[in-house]
Parts: sequence; C-alpha cells; structure tokens
Amino acid sequence: MSATVGTGAYAIIADAEIIETLGIDVYKGKPTRVGGTVGQGDSQMTGYIHRIQLTIEDLDFIDIVDIVAVPNYRCRYVLLGREGFLDKWRVGFREKFQTMYFAIED
Repeated sequence: MSATVGTGAYAIIADAEIIETLGIDVYKGKPTRVGGTVGQGDSQMTGYIHRIQLTIEDLDFIDIVDIVAVPNYRCRYVLLGREGFLDKWRVGFREKFQTMYFAIED
C-alpha cells in the first residue's frame, strides 16, 4: 500500500477500507475524533484506533504503532503523521532538489 508524510497530521491515518484489507474489523477499535486533513476541509470525522505493525522497507523502519482508521476518508494512501511516525525521525526538506530526507531520532 502507498503512504505519504503528513506533517500537519497528529497521527497515522488511513481510510477504513485500507485497514480492512489487513483483516481488521475497523469498528472494534477505540473511537476518536479526527479533523479533516485530506480533501475533507474542517469537518470532524469519527475514526477507530488500532495497534498494528508498520513496516516501511525504504527506510528500514519496523515499529508497533497506533493507526486511526476513518470510514469514508476518501484517501487511497496511509497518511504518516506526527504521533507514531514523525516523532521518531528527524525530517528535512531540500527544496532545490525537490527531496525530503529522514534520519532516525537518537
């Protein structure tokens, strides 16, 4: 599945359909409120927190994280937010080269 970094997102968030492909019953998670971040404006949505193993091969990253599954989120990728992903990395941007880099936080 695809993912993108969301520096404005407080958590790791994905559409419920993506989470269901992992065999998880979305509605059995702990309910939480999520503000719109991807094409949702300022709307508030209900999401369901689940603990999963997140593996990102390109970064050699494996960790157990909480992910918020949001029904009808209408986003075809996982949004890697601050809590659970960005809080473990130093992130930099090189605008001249249109690139982003990651270094594991010590």
